[in-house]
Amino acid sequence: MSARMAWPAPPQPVKERPIWVVSLIDTFSLLLCFFILMFSMGSPDVQRFREIAHSLAKQLPQGTRPLAPPAPPPLQAPTLATDVALNLDYLTSLVEGRIERLPALAGLELQRQRDRLILMPPSDVAFAGSAPALLPGALPMLAAIGDLLAHVPNRLEIRGGVGQGVAWELALARAGAVARALRDSGYPSDPVVVAGTGGSAVELSLLPTRGDRQ
Repeated sequence: MSARMAWPAPPQPVKERPIWVVSLIDTFSLLLCFFILMFSMGSPDVQRFREIAHSLAKQLPQGTRPLAPPAPPPLQAPTLATDVALNLDYLTSLVEGRIERLPALAGLELQRQRDRLILMPPSDVAFAGSAPALLPGALPMLAAIGDLLAHVPNRLEIRGGVGQGVAWELALARAGAVARALRDSGYPSDPVVVAGTGGSAVELSLLPTRGDRQ
């Protein structure tokens, strides 16, 4: 007995779509193109537009003004206050740390007093006898001090010693020589030169007030 062949299933009838929808969409598209074409070919009546605008302006309350755009908010960026002197205790720890790390500051003495921090270069390294000029060996230390104090806003005073056997002229000359060496190393202002210490050493005093910057 021969096997029966399976015939394919008959195709399903296609659902009829309303063909009039296509014609309606074409009609709307043609109307839209027609009105766009008419609008592009026409010209506005400027005088009529001005009359309408003038009539509307009369209906508005007097004294009205268009609103100005809001001002942009001010920039609130964090800033560093440079007009305030640094704390002397902080400066003491800062200089002590530099002395430990920089060989050029070896031998620099510190004295923390109530109203100032005093830096004292060794007299035998800075000056020879009664000479007012600095020794070459003192220049690296003063250059390191100038670099350290370049960004310190505190007032700096340089006091020349007027101890026993030290003349006022010599004390001022030595203090001035130290001030010039600091300026040459990059210190941004002129330190205040004072003669009046009791010893023979030159003292660099940092005060708790702000100094002038050029």
